[in-house]
Amino acid sequence: MNKINDGTTSFTEVNISLSKDETNLPATSKLIEINLSGIFDASDGYFLTENSEPVYDADHILTDALGNIKLYWIDEGKSGSRSFESEFAPILGEPIKSQNSFTVISQYEKIDNILPSMYDYGNPINLSDGIPQLYPIQVLVVDEYHNGVEYIDVYLNQGTCNNCPNLLLDNNGISQTNSDGIASFEFDLWDIGVVTDNITLSYTFTVDNPDLVNGPLIETEYLNFEIDNVAPETYEVDVFELRLEPSDFIFNDLPEAVNDSTYSDEIIIEATAKRAGGFPIENLPIYFENIEPASGNSYGTLDEMVVTDENGVATNILRNINTDNLTPSNPIDEIIIRAVTGIDTATATAIIRPQSLENIYKVDDLDFYFLQNINFTVDANGTFTDILIAQVLDDNNAPVEDVPINFTLTTEDIGFISSDTE
Repeated sequence: MNKINDGTTSFTEVNISLSKDETNLPATSKLIEINLSGIFDASDGYFLTENSEPVYDADHILTDALGNIKLYWIDEGKSGSRSFESEFAPILGEPIKSQNSFTVISQYEKIDNILPSMYDYGNPINLSDGIPQLYPIQVLVVDEYHNGVEYIDVYLNQGTCNNCPNLLLDNNGISQTNSDGIASFEFDLWDIGVVTDNITLSYTFTVDNPDLVNGPLIETEYLNFEIDNVAPETYEVDVFELRLEPSDFIFNDLPEAVNDSTYSDEIIIEATAKRAGGFPIENLPIYFENIEPASGNSYGTLDEMVVTDENGVATNILRNINTDNLTPSNPIDEIIIRAVTGIDTATATAIIRPQSLENIYKVDDLDFYFLQNINFTVDANGTFTDILIAQVLDDNNAPVEDVPINFTLTTEDIGFISSDTE
């Protein structure tokens, strides 16, 4: 079984069962011919027996004590439908043939997300006395049920950082997930002499493959380094700004909303830290908080900490903004984000409101009339039907589309207004 469980490929177990013989006993030690020629491309994979012996076209394999044969299809990481023919030729009678097929699903098709592990629970790597004991950097690859996905190649890339040590990674920074879906990266550090202060190094995990449905998947994690007896740097942040884009978040509540992909459910958050003279502060940890507004509703999720780049900008994203709590009676709310450096604090607010209300704001004039512009007396026993038309215009006398209009009948004893509108 060493070839089957060598950790380099996935396999599919295929069971072939022969019916009981004429004495109603299991068909033990019967030769089954496996026909492979012309049915699939050999580069797609190959069969092995339970004894790790390769199976070739027209090979004969003996059934076990229960009349069964167990084969293993080694898929070489390739997905698709596979088929083969098995044949039993009794001494008397006609040969018995069976067409068999199965489907191989690529491991990459199973992936839903990658989840980086915080290195050593977030404890910094102390370099005061040289390189200490280092632990593997790890990331978990999971399917939609949060089960680990095996045999996935994960790439680790070091971020750009001045005065940070370099990571020396085995196998060029590529690791394959194990049976628990965990990819581990053994590493060493080089050029630690450049570290003269407490500093943070970012690195990214990447999973990409043609069979990956939602790829590429990229996630970022951090290594913190510290030096003893070094006072924390006084960054003297003279400029600390927080910006939300868009600051006026409009969501689509119009009837076609489910078919409209032009509306986003994200807000870009940018915190900028600069010294006097406008010089950016790099590698400064910025901590973000999604403040609950007065309504008590919280909108979206964000990363708790992001490190500033070479431009002094820490970019975060408020994702999965849910507008279910906004109703016609409470159509507008606030999204409040706070950013903190440890000393400096900045707060920014975005307004969240529906597209229909945005359209109402454009209305400057409302005109209403009956389609049949006539006056006459209706017989008390007769019926009369007309179409009501309302038109809205902006301050440039141009029509405004997608404005909700409510019709109300003020007389309670004469007629009714249909709920149908166009």
